[in-house]
Amino acid sequence: MILPNSYNYLPFYKTFSCKGWLSFMKSKKILISHGKYDYKPYIRLPYQTIINMWHGIPLKKIGFKKTKIKVPWDFHIVSSTFEKEIMMSSFSLEDSQIKILGVPKNDILFSSKPKKVKNQILYLNTYRESISSKFFSFENRNLNQIDKLLKKHDTYIVFKLHPNEMNNTNMKELLNFSQFKIADQSFNIQKELNQSLGLITDYSGAIFDALGIDIPVILLPYDLQEYNQIRGFNRKYEEFLPNSQAFDQIRFIELLKNIIHEREITEQESEKYRYYEYLDQKSSLRLLRFIESIQQKD
Repeated sequence: MILPNSYNYLPFYKTFSCKGWLSFMKSKKILISHGKYDYKPYIRLPYQTIINMWHGIPLKKIGFKKTKIKVPWDFHIVSSTFEKEIMMSSFSLEDSQIKILGVPKNDILFSSKPKKVKNQILYLNTYRESISSKFFSFENRNLNQIDKLLKKHDTYIVFKLHPNEMNNTNMKELLNFSQFKIADQSFNIQKELNQSLGLITDYSGAIFDALGIDIPVILLPYDLQEYNQIRGFNRKYEEFLPNSQAFDQIRFIELLKNIIHEREITEQESEKYRYYEYLDQKSSLRLLRFIESIQQKD
């Protein structure tokens, strides 16, 4: 988030500490990014207004399995009219509860273009609770060919694993190749994405971060049918960036060469404006102004 300088010196407390508890009790307006478990076991008080900034634009289905459950927050921040419809449906929210202000966490992405782009491509897989993620899981996979192409252009693919997948055995084979690297947990995805040549993923919300800053994307939905049955999507995945999807080695190499050479993003343009109504670094400021405008509860 990027706020006026006067907010740079606000005190920060651990949520589950004495000072954190006291701060929560005294606060009349509270920001969260997920749901009620952001502040549990504390109980919200009648005079408190809770605003959910959410943690990313959703491609996967989210929300409650049962409808008409009252959410434990008063307002929900979104980036576009399209996302507004998704959130209203997912959480049974009223129109008046949704505010199109942009994505505060993405202010840093839009704040400035990197002086130098790194010779890296990020690979971000979606975490699967029941099974380990797979990598380059498509027909005729040839890791040697991928590694040679990357080496020829002095480029690396950097894998940022979910914290629960740091021991994923499917990574072992990849580490035999010089152009594949694993990022540690201090790796700042947004900072690194802004300095990367491209993004490889399956269903990660990072897709929308890449769209916003014109980073070319490769989609590898290797378990699409299974994942659609288990989790589902907010739209037909097959219609989302169809020319950026790879189901075999040949198409993946073509898309990889595009990232390295042309960095063509024509297909991404229309999707970018579907999901973003603001492409600036002022979402946090708009959120701040909205907070200031909220009438205090009795």
